[in-house]
Amino acid sequence: MNKLARMQLYALVIGLALFPWVGRAQDAPVFSQTFSSGFGSSNLFTQVKFDFGSPGNFLFDAIHFGPLDVGKVFTVSSLSDDPAFNSEVNLVTNGVDNSIAFGLFSVSGSGNAASFLESQLFAGVSRTGPDLAGYQIQSFSFQVDSLTIQSPGSNPNGNGIWTDVSGQITFMIYAAPTPEPSAVYLLGLGILFGSIAFRSRHNQK
Repeated sequence: MNKLARMQLYALVIGLALFPWVGRAQDAPVFSQTFSSGFGSSNLFTQVKFDFGSPGNFLFDAIHFGPLDVGKVFTVSSLSDDPAFNSEVNLVTNGVDNSIAFGLFSVSGSGNAASFLESQLFAGVSRTGPDLAGYQIQSFSFQVDSLTIQSPGSNPNGNGIWTDVSGQITFMIYAAPTPEPSAVYLLGLGILFGSIAFRSRHNQK
Protein backbone atom coordinates (compact mmCIF):
# COMPACT_ATOMS: atom_id res chain seq x y z
CA MET A 1 0.00 0.00 0.00
CA ASN A 2 1.55 3.35 -1.08
CA LYS A 3 1.70 6.43 1.13
CA LEU A 4 -1.30 8.11 -0.54
CA ALA A 5 -3.50 5.07 -0.03
CA ARG A 6 -2.42 4.87 3.61
CA MET A 7 -3.28 8.54 4.20
CA GLN A 8 -6.73 8.08 2.63
CA LEU A 9 -7.32 5.01 4.77
CA TYR A 10 -6.28 6.90 7.93
CA ALA A 11 -8.65 9.76 7.03
CA LEU A 12 -11.51 7.31 6.49
CA VAL A 13 -10.86 5.53 9.81
CA ILE A 14 -10.74 8.85 11.67
CA GLY A 15 -13.96 9.98 10.01
CA LEU A 16 -15.77 6.77 10.94
CA ALA A 17 -14.45 7.00 14.50
CA LEU A 18 -15.73 10.55 14.89
CA PHE A 19 -19.13 9.94 13.29
CA PRO A 20 -20.81 8.36 16.37
CA TRP A 21 -19.89 11.48 18.36
CA VAL A 22 -22.08 13.62 16.12
CA GLY A 23 -25.36 13.95 18.03
CA ARG A 24 -24.10 11.85 20.94
CA ALA A 25 -26.51 11.77 23.91
CA GLN A 26 -25.75 14.08 26.81
CA ASP A 27 -25.12 12.76 30.33
CA ALA A 28 -28.20 14.64 31.55
CA PRO A 29 -31.72 13.74 30.37
CA VAL A 30 -33.31 16.05 27.82
CA PHE A 31 -36.55 15.79 29.83
CA SER A 32 -37.28 15.04 33.49
CA GLN A 33 -40.59 15.16 35.35
CA THR A 34 -41.35 14.26 38.97
CA PHE A 35 -44.76 12.70 39.60
CA SER A 36 -46.31 12.25 43.06
CA SER A 37 -49.33 10.03 43.55
CA GLY A 38 -51.49 8.44 46.19
CA PHE A 39 -54.42 6.07 45.85
CA GLY A 40 -56.37 3.33 47.56
CA SER A 41 -57.47 0.06 46.03
CA SER A 42 -59.86 -2.69 47.10
CA ASN A 43 -57.14 -5.30 46.59
CA LEU A 44 -54.22 -6.59 48.61
CA PHE A 45 -50.80 -6.17 46.99
CA THR A 46 -47.21 -5.32 47.86
CA GLN A 47 -45.93 -4.09 44.49
CA VAL A 48 -46.94 -1.35 42.04
CA LYS A 49 -45.96 -0.18 38.56
CA PHE A 50 -45.30 3.14 36.84
CA ASP A 51 -46.75 3.61 33.35
CA PHE A 52 -45.97 6.25 30.74
CA GLY A 53 -47.33 6.85 27.24
CA SER A 54 -50.55 6.21 25.40
CA PRO A 55 -53.30 4.24 27.18
CA GLY A 56 -53.30 0.61 26.11
CA ASN A 57 -49.65 0.76 25.09
CA PHE A 58 -47.80 1.97 28.17
CA LEU A 59 -44.06 1.80 28.72
CA PHE A 60 -42.78 -0.04 31.83
CA ASP A 61 -46.01 -2.01 32.18
CA ALA A 62 -44.16 -5.23 33.06
CA ILE A 63 -41.85 -3.61 35.65
CA HIS A 64 -43.20 -4.16 39.18
CA PHE A 65 -41.53 -2.72 42.26
CA GLY A 66 -42.04 -2.25 45.98
CA PRO A 67 -40.77 -0.10 48.87
CA LEU A 68 -37.43 -1.95 48.92
CA ASP A 69 -36.77 -0.57 45.41
CA VAL A 70 -36.70 3.09 46.52
CA GLY A 71 -33.66 4.73 44.89
CA LYS A 72 -33.52 2.30 41.98
CA VAL A 73 -33.60 3.44 38.35
CA PHE A 74 -35.36 1.35 35.71
CA THR A 75 -34.50 1.90 32.02
CA VAL A 76 -35.80 0.69 28.67
CA SER A 77 -33.77 1.44 25.56
CA SER A 78 -34.95 -1.01 22.92
CA LEU A 79 -37.84 -3.13 21.71
CA SER A 80 -36.33 -6.13 23.49
CA ASP A 81 -36.55 -4.22 26.80
CA ASP A 82 -40.18 -3.24 26.30
CA PRO A 83 -42.56 -4.11 23.42
CA ALA A 84 -43.95 -0.54 23.57
CA PHE A 85 -40.55 1.13 23.07
CA ASN A 86 -40.76 1.84 19.33
CA SER A 87 -44.35 3.03 19.42
CA GLU A 88 -43.62 5.39 22.32
CA VAL A 89 -40.53 6.74 20.55
CA ASN A 90 -42.77 7.49 17.57
CA LEU A 91 -45.41 9.00 19.85
CA VAL A 92 -43.04 11.59 21.32
CA THR A 93 -41.24 12.42 18.04
CA ASN A 94 -43.96 12.41 15.35
CA GLY A 95 -44.59 16.16 15.46
CA VAL A 96 -48.21 15.74 16.62
CA ASP A 97 -49.48 17.24 19.88
CA ASN A 98 -50.57 13.94 21.42
CA SER A 99 -51.93 13.38 24.90
CA ILE A 100 -49.51 11.60 27.24
CA ALA A 101 -50.53 9.85 30.44
CA PHE A 102 -48.35 8.68 33.28
CA GLY A 103 -49.02 7.50 36.80
CA LEU A 104 -48.66 5.00 39.59
CA PHE A 105 -50.85 1.88 39.51
CA SER A 106 -51.43 -1.40 41.23
CA VAL A 107 -50.29 -4.43 39.24
CA SER A 108 -53.95 -5.12 38.42
CA GLY A 109 -54.36 -1.61 36.97
CA SER A 110 -56.11 0.51 39.61
CA GLY A 111 -54.39 3.74 40.49
CA ASN A 112 -53.98 7.41 39.69
CA ALA A 113 -52.70 9.04 36.50
CA ALA A 114 -52.14 12.50 35.07
CA SER A 115 -52.58 13.41 31.41
CA PHE A 116 -50.93 16.25 29.48
CA LEU A 117 -50.64 17.41 25.91
CA GLU A 118 -47.05 17.06 24.72
CA SER A 119 -46.84 20.81 24.11
CA GLN A 120 -47.49 21.24 27.85
CA LEU A 121 -45.36 18.34 29.05
CA PHE A 122 -42.27 19.33 27.03
CA ALA A 123 -42.68 23.09 27.44
CA GLY A 124 -39.25 23.42 29.04
CA VAL A 125 -37.38 21.54 26.29
CA SER A 126 -35.85 23.38 23.34
CA ARG A 127 -37.68 22.09 20.28
CA THR A 128 -39.30 23.12 17.00
CA GLY A 129 -42.70 21.42 17.39
CA PRO A 130 -45.15 20.34 20.05
CA ASP A 131 -43.21 17.21 20.98
CA LEU A 132 -39.58 15.98 20.74
CA ALA A 133 -39.49 15.83 16.93
CA GLY A 134 -35.89 16.33 15.83
CA TYR A 135 -34.48 14.26 18.70
CA GLN A 136 -33.07 10.74 18.65
CA ILE A 137 -34.46 8.92 21.68
CA GLN A 138 -31.88 6.73 23.42
CA SER A 139 -33.87 5.56 26.43
CA PHE A 140 -36.73 6.11 28.85
CA SER A 141 -36.05 5.80 32.59
CA PHE A 142 -37.74 6.28 35.90
CA GLN A 143 -36.44 6.45 39.45
CA VAL A 144 -38.41 5.40 42.52
CA ASP A 145 -37.93 8.41 44.82
CA SER A 146 -40.28 7.24 47.57
CA LEU A 147 -42.94 4.58 48.01
CA THR A 148 -45.22 3.48 50.85
CA ILE A 149 -47.60 0.55 50.52
CA GLN A 150 -49.95 -0.33 53.39
CA SER A 151 -51.72 -3.64 52.79
CA PRO A 152 -54.19 -4.06 54.39
CA GLY A 153 -54.66 -0.33 54.62
CA SER A 154 -57.37 2.01 55.89
CA ASN A 155 -60.06 -0.61 55.17
CA PRO A 156 -62.99 1.69 54.23
CA ASN A 157 -65.07 -1.31 53.11
CA GLY A 158 -64.73 -2.98 56.49
CA ASN A 159 -63.65 -6.32 55.03
CA GLY A 160 -59.87 -6.10 55.42
CA ILE A 161 -59.32 -6.04 51.64
CA TRP A 162 -57.71 -2.67 50.97
CA THR A 163 -54.29 -1.22 50.10
CA ASP A 164 -53.11 2.39 50.46
CA VAL A 165 -50.28 3.62 48.23
CA SER A 166 -48.29 6.85 48.13
CA GLY A 167 -45.13 7.49 46.19
CA GLN A 168 -43.00 9.75 44.06
CA ILE A 169 -41.45 8.88 40.71
CA THR A 170 -39.01 10.85 38.55
CA PHE A 171 -39.41 10.08 34.85
CA MET A 172 -36.59 10.84 32.38
CA ILE A 173 -36.06 10.78 28.62
CA TYR A 174 -32.50 10.56 27.32
CA ALA A 175 -32.16 11.90 23.79
CA ALA A 176 -29.91 13.90 21.50
CA PRO A 177 -30.71 16.26 18.62
CA THR A 178 -30.73 14.50 15.26
CA PRO A 179 -27.36 15.16 13.57
CA GLU A 180 -27.58 17.91 10.97
CA PRO A 181 -26.80 16.59 7.47
CA SER A 182 -24.37 19.49 7.14
CA ALA A 183 -22.17 18.07 9.89
CA VAL A 184 -21.72 14.76 8.10
CA TYR A 185 -21.37 16.60 4.77
CA LEU A 186 -18.58 18.82 6.11
CA LEU A 187 -16.80 15.80 7.56
CA GLY A 188 -16.88 14.12 4.17
CA LEU A 189 -15.62 17.26 2.43
CA GLY A 190 -12.74 17.49 4.88
CA ILE A 191 -11.67 13.95 4.11
CA LEU A 192 -12.06 14.52 0.35
CA PHE A 193 -10.13 17.80 0.18
CA GLY A 194 -7.47 16.45 2.53
CA SER A 195 -6.79 13.54 0.19
CA ILE A 196 -6.85 15.84 -2.89
CA ALA A 197 -4.37 18.21 -1.30
CA PHE A 198 -2.10 15.33 -0.37
CA ARG A 199 -2.36 13.88 -3.90
CA SER A 200 -1.46 17.29 -5.39
CA ARG A 201 1.63 17.66 -3.20
CA HIS A 202 2.59 14.06 -3.91
CA ASN A 203 2.35 14.54 -7.70
CA GLN A 204 4.51 17.69 -7.60
CA LYS A 205 7.45 15.79 -6.14
